[in-house]
Amino acid sequence: MERDKGTCQNCGKTTFEVVLQAHHRNYTSDEPWNEPLENLVTLCLDCHSAEQKCLGPAARKVADALMKSNWMVKHREKLEFCIRQSLVTPEEIASFLDAKMQAHEGM
Repeated sequence: MERDKGTCQNCGKTTFEVVLQAHHRNYTSDEPWNEPLENLVTLCLDCHSAEQKCLGPAARKVADALMKSNWMVKHREKLEFCIRQSLVTPEEIASFLDAKMQAHEGM
């Protein structure tokens, strides 16, 4: 909230006008308050509620699985390092995972 200067990043209302909350774009930690700042955004109560309702059923299942998984927690730093050092791009990771999933489905 400090980084976002007490302003909803969706509608622009401030802490003086509305109640603000921290919205998790995704979960990469087993402790919700131990997320990297890039995974958090300040939203007002109304925008936060709307954001959560817009999450489709498939995305909600993925989000729920990730919240319960320790994989992201254990590998987040390695993944961030590889992307920052240009060892791999997010697109290459997605392509690799797509190929693995297709191979798995073909079994």
